Amino acid sequence: MNSFYTNILNNRFKELILKNQSSALGLKTYFEPISRLNTSFNLSASAKKGKTLEAFEDAYTEAERLKRFGIAQTELERTKKLFISSYDDFISNKDKVDNDSWAEKLTNYFLKAKPFLSAEDDYKLIVGIIKSITLEEINAYIKTIQKPTNQVVLVTGSDEDKVNFPTKDAVVQVMKKVENKTLEPYTKKENNEPLIAKELKPAAVKKTFEVPGITSAKGYILENGANVIILPTTYSQDQVVMTAFSKGGKSLIKTEDLASAEIATTIARSSGLGNFDNIALKEKLTGKVAQSAPFIGENTQGFQGSSNKADFETMLQLLYLSFEAPRFDSNIFNILKEQYKNRLETIKKDNGNTFKDSVALANSNHNPRTFIFNEKFLENIDLKKAENIYRDRIKNASDFTFVFVGNIPEGALELIQKYIGNLKSNPAVKETFADHNIGPKKGKTVVYFKRPMEVAKSTVYLNLTGKTEYSKENAMMMYIIGELLSKRFLQTIREEEGGSYGVNVGGNLELIPKPSFSLALTFDCNPEKQEKLMQIIWKEINDLKSNPVNANDLEDIKKALLKNREESLKTNTFWATTLYNYSLNQIPFSTDEEYKSLISKINQKTIQQFSKHVLDSSSSVEVIMNPESQSGK
Repeated sequence: MNSFYTNILNNRFKELILKNQSSALGLKTYFEPISRLNTSFNLSASAKKGKTLEAFEDAYTEAERLKRFGIAQTELERTKKLFISSYDDFISNKDKVDNDSWAEKLTNYFLKAKPFLSAEDDYKLIVGIIKSITLEEINAYIKTIQKPTNQVVLVTGSDEDKVNFPTKDAVVQVMKKVENKTLEPYTKKENNEPLIAKELKPAAVKKTFEVPGITSAKGYILENGANVIILPTTYSQDQVVMTAFSKGGKSLIKTEDLASAEIATTIARSSGLGNFDNIALKEKLTGKVAQSAPFIGENTQGFQGSSNKADFETMLQLLYLSFEAPRFDSNIFNILKEQYKNRLETIKKDNGNTFKDSVALANSNHNPRTFIFNEKFLENIDLKKAENIYRDRIKNASDFTFVFVGNIPEGALELIQKYIGNLKSNPAVKETFADHNIGPKKGKTVVYFKRPMEVAKSTVYLNLTGKTEYSKENAMMMYIIGELLSKRFLQTIREEEGGSYGVNVGGNLELIPKPSFSLALTFDCNPEKQEKLMQIIWKEINDLKSNPVNANDLEDIKKALLKNREESLKTNTFWATTLYNYSLNQIPFSTDEEYKSLISKINQKTIQQFSKHVLDSSSSVEVIMNPESQSGK
């Protein structure tokens, strides 16, 4: 019943925020354990600038309204449906529950006396309880949640806002005012229209194709030119994963419009679809396990989606509406802008953000297309531009490839023909991404700067990057180089020097917009040790080309790769990514034999040769943030 309460009140809070009818940027209610025996009930409001007391009043008013009048029958039914569907999903995938989840349940059994049941018994018990809860019972319980005793009010904010913090008396007066206020019960008009009112007929399949190396995958080109690949699997009992993409992304957006491009999909995802605003759409999808989210990346645009078998059609409907009837709500834009303004206030003192921006600018040689979250970004975002960019990028089905992997339901192809086959298209137009030649300047870039810090530490970033030919072997060796350095730094930096908790290293080979490698590392350390540690870092990197790597380390990494591959083969996401790489970059699938052969060819000699090629042809970016010297030291 606590979960029902927080779910329903949070929905009402969200409605208030999304309609921009509140002095708050965010409202939330939740229960939180204080100890194993005590739980606290919490109301939380993050305020718009200068509206702290008003935001608190909004939160307190809605909680009072719920306490006084209770919930409506429709809210109860919707919440029951939502909770039961999540348990249906749990029971369908009970064999896929990870060990961490079971370990947590066992911990709760021993430490908190929470029953530890089999998946089936857990399902029966919880779903039985959910179904049995009546409106009278929950409304009576709601009145007992918020008690007038033992209350704590916390007000937090930035140093600049401190002068405007409300006094204790002002807070108490707000609570008394709300408790004595005449309030109306919560009412809601339901939108019972279908998601898609238009009658759609399945479009014909124009052509079929095979996917090399993956015999179970079937390819279809629909009448409107859309490419579709379907791969049925049984790795998850009740899961379908969808990926859709076409080339272009932000690379085709004018530099001055990039800020609006950054927010385009955020606004579309938050505004609803078709005839349904955000709240109405959420209500319409209650109990459904289906989602489809648009993205506009650097060089591609598209969708990530998933569903269970039963709601496969709903996922396709969301995809269809995202193409044909997206919404761009001005309220959502205004809220987003207000949130960004608040964030700008706080990130000025955020050393991590300053460091991230310094890295981005160094890696792009201060290219004007580099995304930096600052006042200029806020000045440049525009709702109409964001909408136009979205509509320009998310269009023309004939330029998209739609990949479906998982427990594909019967009749899936016909549903795909119905929804994807009816998306507007222009087969004469084929786009690709633009290469803006963004990268660091040739040679060595060094950026050192100091920041005031409460806890003194140095943060170091190093990136070696350059052009190289793409091959599966080169991509694999690039990854292995990163892993080998990781092992070396664990020994030399962490264990021998005690200089850092750990160095994060990643070796990567990208194909888009052109084949290029990147070997990046980052770590925090004691400022006194920073120079010495950098000497060790460079020594280890240069050793890669002059000395054979440790044979045991290399063998361990190769074994781990084979083991990870074996485990990955049993997941839908692995196959979705494989089909994505095949469709986007024409990277063919490696069979088990081909993969093992690829790994076996990599040895100390090939790693040394490739390391020499990479290091001799790379440009480097070094960014180091140190603490400002404290006065008197």
